[in-house]
Amino acid sequence: MTLTREQVPDRVSDLLDDRPTRWVPSSMAVGDYDGRERTLEVFEADAREQRALLRRLRDVRPDLERAIGGPLVILFHTLAETQRLYPQVRAERYRVLAARISEWMTQDHSDEPAFDPDSIARITMDAA
Repeated sequence: MTLTREQVPDRVSDLLDDRPTRWVPSSMAVGDYDGRERTLEVFEADAREQRALLRRLRDVRPDLERAIGGPLVILFHTLAETQRLYPQVRAERYRVLAARISEWMTQDHSDEPAFDPDSIARITMDAA
């Protein structure tokens, strides 16, 4: 599957545990630098986990960079920074997720396997 530039933020978000992502808005750029148009912001990523998050992208990075026409620049924002400075980004991500759930709920799922909750073995603390 070939990705488009518009699909890259959602793809990265999916790979990084649904963290909010977005392209750096051109209106918010304080200064210009080479690669600003390929800079993706990743929110709610504390410093101690950022290296591991980058490793998750290693295998798909060539596909991402092909879709955007050059090297991907990632700008991380910590959880505290996201809550303090970017509450609208978090709110928008939750709106998108709610829309996906609403869409799924209105679709016909009759062709999918039936789910019987009684067929699931209960876990007790004694068995654990």
